[in-house]
Order: sequence, then structure tokens, then C-alpha cells
Amino acid sequence: MVFRLWQDRSGGVAVIFALTLVPALGIVGAAVDYARLASARQHIQQAVDASALEAAKATLTLASESEALRDKRARAIYEANLSLYKDVTTDSFTISRASDKLKLDASGTVTLVFGGFLGMSVATVDASATVPLGMNDLEVALVLDNTGSMKDYGKIDNLRTAAKNFITTIENAKTAGSVGKASFAVVPFATQVRIDPGLKAATWLSFALATGTSRDDYTQVTAGDWTGCIADRAQPYNSQYSAPTGAAPTQYPAARCADNNLKGIIPLSTDYGALRTAISAMTPSGNTNTTIGLAWGLNVLTKGMPLGDAAVPAGNKRTSKAIVFLTDGDNTQDRFDKSRSNIDARMTTLCAAAKLTEISIYTIRVMQGNETLLQNCASTPDNYFSITAASDLDPLFQRIARSLLRLRLSS
Repeated sequence: MVFRLWQDRSGGVAVIFALTLVPALGIVGAAVDYARLASARQHIQQAVDASALEAAKATLTLASESEALRDKRARAIYEANLSLYKDVTTDSFTISRASDKLKLDASGTVTLVFGGFLGMSVATVDASATVPLGMNDLEVALVLDNTGSMKDYGKIDNLRTAAKNFITTIENAKTAGSVGKASFAVVPFATQVRIDPGLKAATWLSFALATGTSRDDYTQVTAGDWTGCIADRAQPYNSQYSAPTGAAPTQYPAARCADNNLKGIIPLSTDYGALRTAISAMTPSGNTNTTIGLAWGLNVLTKGMPLGDAAVPAGNKRTSKAIVFLTDGDNTQDRFDKSRSNIDARMTTLCAAAKLTEISIYTIRVMQGNETLLQNCASTPDNYFSITAASDLDPLFQRIARSLLRLRLSS
């Protein structure tokens, strides 16, 4: 229509065209400026996000340095990100800290292309981001293979060192104020797990290991001579993430210990020295049953499950939970048989249930073991690790510790 009006040579048409052209250009100009503003807001927010993370990292790592140095580093990141977008001029840039959070606010102006026709040549854009200086509370279950093969190639020695350093790293982060309450549980496993024999009166414990499923070292024991070893629950409860009830099949069966070297589970604790001492005492012996290890890793982190009453968040504080699960071999024996494929299938079922929880699961394969099983059990592909030398354990545990201590950004 506008083209036809342009070609029309009658005098009245020129006036009509002029009157039509102004609002048409206004609409086009408004659309262009709106797009510029939207792009500017996106870019300044991205710059603020990156800068806020840098400021938080500097706050944690430059504790002895001045706030000016922190701000300088953060401002450099902000300007580097915003330099790719030339149309924003920074008006303000401020960093403030309140308790365990860091907040960054920035604002700038954008020159408008067509806004001048309407008396507005520039517009203001702003952005903010808040970074918690670490997580509030953290609960971690170290579920560690203590089977006989762990004595080979320096695996148990390197594991003891790595697990103790892992606790120390997070303990130091807590002291520095980058994490709230940090609790750990240690779950050594072989074909069984072991708990405090003083719990023999627990309602979730049974001294009636079913006849017909007891075999080899899975034999019944009385409360009087029980030394704390626990066998798999009856099927299918052994591969379920469910609390025991009054029904016998749901309870955890006390059993004669397959190997007296197996150390007991340490429920969630903040006694870091005692945790490190328990890890130092771990002694490799016996066969492999990964299902029972994972089951008790879940138990110690879950309210209402055996040994899990300590895993209750305080007030309304956010608590992050994680299992670090390590094994060095294939499944060889559980309460029911010595079929690797059968035990793997039970482990697969329990892993699927565990991944539906909010517990982050890290799995580690040390030199040997069912890679597919452990990969599929990890919460995400990035949470699975396979190492070919025991000496890699310490740097790997440090990597997982850093992952648990990562900063979270909210804008």
C-alpha cells in the first residue's frame, strides 16, 4: 500500500503518505530499540553472573586480602564479558556481602536508535546476582569396598589417604565459612556390613534369618553372640529403597560375621578425627556384594531408616546429600547366591531407586569391576569415574570434594 501511495502523483496522496509514514517508522523504530534493550539486558546479566562467581571465589580464596582486590578481579571479569557488547555504558557496579552470601549489582545505559524522536535517547538496564558462599549443610556417605582384593596394588592404603584428605578438605572449607554443617558417614562393605552390636534390640533388626536362604557364611546367630554383622534383606526388599516395618521380610537380618576383619559403619558424624581414625582402621578381606553397601549408604542419609535419624536438616536450612561409592571388582557373593549376573541385577534395581532421590551418587571403579553397572548407578555421567592406578584416588577424591563445594548462583 505504501509503495502504491509513493507512486501516486496526486497532491492529497502526498499528505496522506507523510501522515502514514511517521507512525510506520515509529513502529519499526520501537521494535529495533526493544530488541537492543533485550539484548543489552541479556548481556549485562551474563556479565554480572560471571563477575559474581569470580567475586565469591575471590572471597573464599583471598581471605587475607583486601576487598579492593576482590572487587578488582570481579570488575575485570565483568568488563571482559561486557566488552563483546559495545552499546552498554556502565553507570554503577557494587559488591556487597551479607552473612554467607555475596550480592553484585550493576546498571548501565543503552543508546537508542529511534528513541530520540520520542524524546528518549538512552534507556537504563540493570542486573543483579546473589552467590551463596558455599552450601549450607552437607551430608556425605563414604561407601567403601573393603574386600580382599583391595589389599592389592596399594589400593587400600591409597583409599585410606584419599578418604581422610577428602574429609579434611571439606572440614577446612567449613572452617573458612564456605560450607555449613558438614557430616560424614563411613560404610565399609564386603558381603555384609557391620553395625554396633549394642543395637541388638532395634525394631528393624531380625534374628530369624530365613531357613533355606542361609548358606556358607550366612548363618543364623543369637542376640547373645552376635557381633554386629548384617546380611541382605529378604528379596525383593534387599534391592528396594524402603523403610523396614514390623513384617519380618522387611527387617535387616543379623548374621554370623563372614569375616571378623570387617569394620563397623560410622553413622553421620561431625567428629572428623574419629572418622579419620575409623578409615585408617579399614582392613580388606572377603568377597564383594555392592548391593548391601549402597543400601546402607542410603540408610545412613535418610530419616526413618536404620542409623539415619541424624540425617535431619536443622530448621529450614538446605542440606545437600551425597554418596561416594567405591569398588574395585565384580560382585561375587550375596546372601542368596554367587551368581555375578544375579547380584548385578539386584544392584541395578537398587541403583534405579536411589537415582530417584535427591541424593547425589558418585561412583568410582578402581582398576576392575562392572563399568556399565557403575556408570548407570551414578546420578549423572559426570559423576562416574574409572581409574587405572590406586595413586589416582587422592586427586579424584579432591575433585569430588570440589564438586560438592561448588558455588550456586541465583539471580
